[in-house]
Amino acid sequence: MEKENLPKEAIKQILSELEKIPSTEPEKTIAKMITVMGGNPIPILGIGINKYLTAEAEQKNPKLPMPKDYTKTQRILHEMLTENTGAHFLDSGSFYGRHWERNRKIKDFREMPKIIVEDDIDIPYVLINIFHFLNAFVERDNISEFLEEYFYKLANNEWKDLNWLQCIEEFSDVLKELGYKTYNVFNSYNGENLLSQGIQGMIFENENSEYIILQIHNGCDIRGGYTDPKIFKLNEEEEGDFFIAMSAIGASCKCTEASSDDCGYHWYNYENNEDTFPKQWKWNKRKKAYVCTKCKKKVEFSNSFIY
Repeated sequence: MEKENLPKEAIKQILSELEKIPSTEPEKTIAKMITVMGGNPIPILGIGINKYLTAEAEQKNPKLPMPKDYTKTQRILHEMLTENTGAHFLDSGSFYGRHWERNRKIKDFREMPKIIVEDDIDIPYVLINIFHFLNAFVERDNISEFLEEYFYKLANNEWKDLNWLQCIEEFSDVLKELGYKTYNVFNSYNGENLLSQGIQGMIFENENSEYIILQIHNGCDIRGGYTDPKIFKLNEEEEGDFFIAMSAIGASCKCTEASSDDCGYHWYNYENNEDTFPKQWKWNKRKKAYVCTKCKKKVEFSNSFIY
């Protein structure tokens, strides 16, 4: 800690200003002590501000009761999507809102639309709901529960000074010793996809099954706000479906079908054999949907991997 010989009046003024800053009391007290000693109170004060904002956000966004007829997997996904992953005074959550805050207003994630569609000039802006996507691809079994328990035992002891991403990377070596083949940690933000929320994790496999240790991005800014990791068995009908499905979308009315495998940048129009979004599909502001000008039917969007 660098010491500065500040005038007494300056220290008094700083202490007065510290009182006005929303922060938790322990960190504010330490910040005052550091100031009196001539140090920089900002780092410890920043910790206190973040704790204060996180507690305030928790109070403003209480959890709703979880539906009782969820499956085991759905309960875990619900818990992850409503997990308070914190608030930071430098993030954009106070302006845009954080995913976990918005998710806590949802009573039953099963009732959310699987595909979210909005108009975006000449092509649709499409998102795949993260709950429906994960519910289609992951499930809990005895092995995933055992490995998750083992992971947290290590994380709370040998790896207690590491962050979650570092713990996942360390766990990769443990899994290799257990006979699993592991792949690099991925973050969906680093590639094109249609997911309504980002995910981060690592896939690993043995001769019989594939598994994933997974975090969901619940914050606002992508750099922070990830849930605690959970381990699931990964259900894929054929290799690569999990990642392919993130970018795939289909659409149809009564007379026309089209699909895209690159997040809607290119559409395959089956009626005209063209590489474009069907021109007869126009955005209807009143219905808030695309409607075909030929058959007059609403265009339905889907993802073939999500039933």
